[in-house]
Amino acid sequence: MSFLLLALVYGWIAYRDLPFGVMLNMGPGYFPLVLCTILAGIGALLTIRALLAGLRTGLPGRFAWRPVVAICLAVILFGTFLRELGLFASVFCTVLICSLASARMNWLQAGLAALMLAVICTGVFAYGVRLPLPVVGTWFTGLATWTF
Repeated sequence: MSFLLLALVYGWIAYRDLPFGVMLNMGPGYFPLVLCTILAGIGALLTIRALLAGLRTGLPGRFAWRPVVAICLAVILFGTFLRELGLFASVFCTVLICSLASARMNWLQAGLAALMLAVICTGVFAYGVRLPLPVVGTWFTGLATWTF
């Protein structure tokens, strides 16, 4: 359902604000609309399959709040504290918080996964792609990176 909703919102914005053009002379709105159409199709397919599967299996009335809260909290904290913690610590903390979503994950597994993903993400994004993100944040260095 979220794919469908995102496709509709961004497709409408692209259609409203960007000239579409034609296939041989594409405008800046052509590619976003094509992607939104594909995303809407995938979203519609997944929504229909989920509704049919729910009818077939008779899902219980309990809702798993723990994974939803853990993953949403991790994403919010990553975006909020990326500059302050730095890329390495942000990824590490995000993976640790996301590991709370699973009842089967223990702290050793979570710590190793967080360490490996933090090293890989820092290597790829900070040094490979050279994104302008601090590897070590302002809370650890004491230097302000914000310019006004």
